[in-house]
Amino acid sequence: MKINLYLLRLNYRNSTNMKKIFIYIFLCLLLAQCSKEEIVVEPEIAKQAESVMTGDFSVEISSTDKDIYLKWYPVKNAKSYEIIVNDTMTVYDKIDKNEYLDYYDYRLKNLKPNTDYKVTVRAISEDLNVKLVSGKTRTMKSFIDQVINIELDKYDYRLGEFMFFGKTKDGGYMAIGYYEILGDYYKVALKMNSAYNIEWTCSIPEPDSKEQPNLNMFEISNGDYILTTEKTVIRISKNGTLLWKKSINDQELEFSTTSVLLPDENIILGGYAWKELDNEGRGSDCFYLVKVSPDGNIIWKKYVDIPNKLGVAKSLVDIIYNETTRTLLCCGWSTDNDCSLIQLDAEGNLLNKLKYEYPKDQVNTFIKILPSSDGNYYLIGNAYVVKIDNKGSVIWEQKGRDNGEWLYASAVLCNMINDNSLLVVSYVDLSYEAKVVDVNGNIIKKVPFNFPRGMYAGQDPIGRYVYVTRSGSIIFINPDGYISQ
Repeated sequence: MKINLYLLRLNYRNSTNMKKIFIYIFLCLLLAQCSKEEIVVEPEIAKQAESVMTGDFSVEISSTDKDIYLKWYPVKNAKSYEIIVNDTMTVYDKIDKNEYLDYYDYRLKNLKPNTDYKVTVRAISEDLNVKLVSGKTRTMKSFIDQVINIELDKYDYRLGEFMFFGKTKDGGYMAIGYYEILGDYYKVALKMNSAYNIEWTCSIPEPDSKEQPNLNMFEISNGDYILTTEKTVIRISKNGTLLWKKSINDQELEFSTTSVLLPDENIILGGYAWKELDNEGRGSDCFYLVKVSPDGNIIWKKYVDIPNKLGVAKSLVDIIYNETTRTLLCCGWSTDNDCSLIQLDAEGNLLNKLKYEYPKDQVNTFIKILPSSDGNYYLIGNAYVVKIDNKGSVIWEQKGRDNGEWLYASAVLCNMINDNSLLVVSYVDLSYEAKVVDVNGNIIKKVPFNFPRGMYAGQDPIGRYVYVTRSGSIIFINPDGYISQ
């Protein structure tokens, strides 16, 4: 090694200083060589996971909503390993490799969902030489984000079941259920604010029945609420006072199954009634309409005759009002399992009638009509979803089976959601499945779940699905959340 001669000439008279210089140079070279020999080598090539942290070695990292999983292969000369989370929390568990595996794995548990975490893995040699790898990951959202239970005073209400849940104009909600006192049934209406806190309750005597096929709620211009049941119209003030309850005393009407609020705040109830066709008692069930004023008085009632070529009309299932054409669109089903769509004017006069036929092994019943964002309509059935134009012509339909799978087997709930897609909840294989259908009929998401029977499905302003059970649980679902197996 060449040594600067100028430096030597400056120090030749001082032999002690010369010795120090040579010793210093020798020690620096020796320490540098020793340090190079102790570097921890790279591990064997790791199998790919969701992501890989790289540093002095590599660590595979993946996460669920509450756990982070780490996996790495042995590092040469490492005698122990240490895991540090967010630079503050050190995992002191003894990290051992399973004798049957050729790699280390560790699970960080009980973490917060949808949260960023910095994770550092340190490989420590016997002489305390440390090599590390560090990176960031984010835990997934939980599938069930929140659950709110509608709770009433158990001493005042021996609650049986909720049957209706819907939005109000002030951003709140209305839930309707029934409870029992000494064998008599009563309805209870609950008004909740946007945070699902109960503002008031209203008890309604209804001793005849607990199950109501046509339970609906409408909010009129002065803030009052009108409720319809199978043969009853009820009005509640905006402050929760029962104003009146009126029965529809019509012997011809078997019961109503649907209702709609008109722009003039009159209400039309639709259902079915028996109509005699001759003096010998022969007849058939026909669509039947009753128009009621906001004060609960009957304005008119009439049959809607459906010719035999459309099948024997059995019952109306849903009815909506088209403000553009000022007409009513009604869907129903018939005894031959085909579906009917009829168009009426606001006075209940028949304007048009259509029949949709389906294979007999795929019994289809339309359960709902919903307007689409492009001015057309969805007919939601238990085996089909059909999009039609204003004239009832089919734009597209999702068939009942797709490679052997029931797409809409026993559809039970449906609603339009924030991006103008259609949310359909179906009962499939002893559990439920939410499907999101875009305007072109493509199923863009499937979310299975196994909650109790529901009465409402929708979406809240931040994108969570909202599923309300008949027992009063409001379940908020992250559609892209982690579902544990």
